[in-house]
Amino acid sequence: MESSKVRVGKLVVDYVSGENDYLCVCDCGFRVILTEEQIKRSSHCGCEVRKLLLAAAGASEDDLSLIKDPIANPAAGRGVNFEKSKNKWRARITFQSKEYHLGYFSEESSAIAMRDEAEKHIGYDFIKWYNSI
Repeated sequence: MESSKVRVGKLVVDYVSGENDYLCVCDCGFRVILTEEQIKRSSHCGCEVRKLLLAAAGASEDDLSLIKDPIANPAAGRGVNFEKSKNKWRARITFQSKEYHLGYFSEESSAIAMRDEAEKHIGYDFIKWYNSI
């Protein structure tokens, strides 16, 4: 699949983030990493399913903002976690099916900032950037 801004339903394929992984931006604003097979099977990021779940829970469609975008906010579950044994926040990222350790930080905000900086280099100069930190 060509990765230069291809639209599939509500998804716009932004760039290749791995061997068979594509960063997609949904019309709802969420960003997700999907394989080519997942893109072919679905035309959205999962927002349609979230809408159904929220409706079943009695919430409105406007409450979609309550669900965090894991790429925009790594602490919401992607790339930043608290390591109890070290009493520090760990930042990490996966690139081309390999996990890269970005460091341990006293402050969650510092770990998130490092993860955000790493995201900027995915698909471009990641290995060169990673080796420089």
